Amino acid sequence: MSEIIALDFGTTNSVLAVADTDGNVRSAVYNVGDSHFDTYRTILYLWEEQHLTERGARSDLRSCSGPFAIAEYQRESQDCRLIQSIKSYLAAQDFKGTEIFGRAFALEELIALFLRQIHHHAENSLGRLGHRVISGRPVSFAGAAPDNDFAENRLRNAYELADFDVVRMVYEPLAASYYYGRTLQKPETFLVADFGGGTSDFSVIRFTPDMGTAGVTALAHTGLGIAGDSFDYRIIQNAVWQRLGFGSTYKWMGSTLPVPRQYFTAFSRWHNLSMMRDPRTLNDIRAIIRTADKADDIEDLLTIIEEEMGFFLYQAVAKAKAELSEHDSTILAFKHGGVEIEEKLTRQDFESWISPDITEIEKAAHNCLTQARVRPGDISKVFMTGGTSYVPAVRKLFEDTFGKDRLEIGQPFLSVAHGLAMIAADEGIV
Repeated sequence: MSEIIALDFGTTNSVLAVADTDGNVRSAVYNVGDSHFDTYRTILYLWEEQHLTERGARSDLRSCSGPFAIAEYQRESQDCRLIQSIKSYLAAQDFKGTEIFGRAFALEELIALFLRQIHHHAENSLGRLGHRVISGRPVSFAGAAPDNDFAENRLRNAYELADFDVVRMVYEPLAASYYYGRTLQKPETFLVADFGGGTSDFSVIRFTPDMGTAGVTALAHTGLGIAGDSFDYRIIQNAVWQRLGFGSTYKWMGSTLPVPRQYFTAFSRWHNLSMMRDPRTLNDIRAIIRTADKADDIEDLLTIIEEEMGFFLYQAVAKAKAELSEHDSTILAFKHGGVEIEEKLTRQDFESWISPDITEIEKAAHNCLTQARVRPGDISKVFMTGGTSYVPAVRKLFEDTFGKDRLEIGQPFLSVAHGLAMIAADEGIV
């Protein structure tokens, strides 16, 4: 196998793969109990472990990640911090890091911790691995008006902190295009639509078979910070906010004020929710509860934040979203820690909620064609990858533009990492 690790560090899921010189690719598999995973959830679980020494009690900070973090978290055995979607912060220049059990962590340190752990666990299925990496990166990082160079530099710094040597960083849709292009028998011009958790990226690629990476010509790339997490946000905004006190009021110095929207907007995105569990925010919410007209509902909001129950809520939201891809309606059901939420969702409502996001996705895809100076009729195939490619409204957008027969949905989570590994193998990077 190549000494180069192909690593798709994703917002929601990450994949590590390697390829041999013939282009045969293997992904790492992670075994947790009787379950086996070929993706590694981009999540960190941190807790304090108490020890008795001759000098008294001592606290050590411990951590785990991926499916191991989820298993540990579900045991609910100790006070913890659960951090997900850390990739979403890379372009945020005002976000330096967070404090966990009294210790300050820079964002790069958290990502480096995650990278070291995925590498360690990958060796259980792939054998001993080196530390040279070909890495993916989005065309446009998550966030409003992201500084992409700044974000890439932070990602490179995180790799360096984790003792990795990044030999190349490749646009994620370009890597996915290489995965798809290796199956072609003749030259084609196609569009890659790569939908992650935090970003949607597009590339128009001209591919000539049997020429390796020399046969890949990228005509244009576009991207935006709207994807699966944005759709989750819409569900929470429309089906959960009101149940947790949005639109209610509280009293302050003789005035009646609305409960601040900021708590709900932060609560609705995983990467923000995981950072809300700080003393100041929790105390502010407690103060509001004392005079709120819907104190019980806001108490449930506080409980979800304080007891780190967001993961379970987001599981319920993701399950409902997936069911709406197959059915016209479903029930968003959440019952945990004394908090119960049950709301009926219809696909029609969901599609109306995400319509602004679909419009932005359409614009980005159209801009990619414009920059490449091609028309929809010039595109032989649209290769769609990522979990959001299964959302009917997303598929319909591309069906209406290109025709259903020109759509192809690839491995939703493996295409980028496998494409990166193939690039490393074909270019003889060792």
